[in-house]
Amino acid sequence: MFYVSKISIYFFILGFLNLILSLYYRYQENLLNTAVVSIFGFILSIIIAGLYQIFPNSQNTKLRYENLSYVVLVFMVLSFINFGLNQIEFSAVLILLGVFIFLVQIFMTLKTIKPIAIRFIFFATLYLFLSVIFLNLSLFHDSFLLKFPIHTFTFGVLLNLVMGIQFAWIPMLTMKVLNLKLAEKVFYLHQASVIFAVLSFFLNNYYLIAFSGFIVILSILSFLYTIYSSVFRDGKIFNIPVVVKYFLTAWIFFIMGCIFGIYIATFTDFSFIFYHIILMVYGFSYLTILGGVLHLLPRIVWNLNYIEKAKEGKSVPQISKLIEEKLAVIYLKFFNLI
Repeated sequence: MFYVSKISIYFFILGFLNLILSLYYRYQENLLNTAVVSIFGFILSIIIAGLYQIFPNSQNTKLRYENLSYVVLVFMVLSFINFGLNQIEFSAVLILLGVFIFLVQIFMTLKTIKPIAIRFIFFATLYLFLSVIFLNLSLFHDSFLLKFPIHTFTFGVLLNLVMGIQFAWIPMLTMKVLNLKLAEKVFYLHQASVIFAVLSFFLNNYYLIAFSGFIVILSILSFLYTIYSSVFRDGKIFNIPVVVKYFLTAWIFFIMGCIFGIYIATFTDFSFIFYHIILMVYGFSYLTILGGVLHLLPRIVWNLNYIEKAKEGKSVPQISKLIEEKLAVIYLKFFNLI
């Protein structure tokens, strides 16, 4: 079966509205609002959109309690409004409520975590719950610093999701077979690196934070090597689908952003903090999300608009024709130039 999430489109739209709002706060050089709106507005909304589509299909079933998705949407829309009103604390509470309902749906839909991609996603959902709790604690309790929930989200949620989904999608899109033995080792290495990084931020020890950055980079390089050895060993690294080009380009921004983070932690030089945010959010996360949207959105739109016509034998466009791949490649080149 193929489950189609009708609500994902609304979360995609909401995510990009949050992106615009975060850019406004970035222009104002409001570090707190830029970070929170980028992570828990823009990226979180896109993650919810993606998982509402991806997770039920990974379990070969429909989403449980589907109507609750609209309750989650209401909470997230209200959080966006309060972000715009500079009511960050109230937005955090709304996000916690929305994420709790969302995770209830996800866990009730869960049937198996045996596949490597699903294990990455499963751990991401656990860290998602922790990160929104830590967000509220950091905003309402002085002993919790904001960088703790932000990096719990970045390392625990975002990286687990991206690595898990790309382990599934890149071999599928390139019609190659993933090296599962290597992928297993990457999984355990990354979970160890996340635990170490989260503890380092909890302890607020900058030397440990800097060292954890090196371990995270090591896990990412191991991930990229696994992809390379499985998919690109024949040397055809440039003749790949546009979605994969977005994914691989995004990792360059992540490594650069992580190096800035290591520098900041090593020398406690916070003058580079906005460069770190720009590379991580508007580089790595943005390009990865665009790649995911280029893959998911045409399939959602095609199934909503054309599946019944196709069943009736009527002429319908191919899914690949719903996006202009040449324009997507041009945009990626233009983005890299600026």
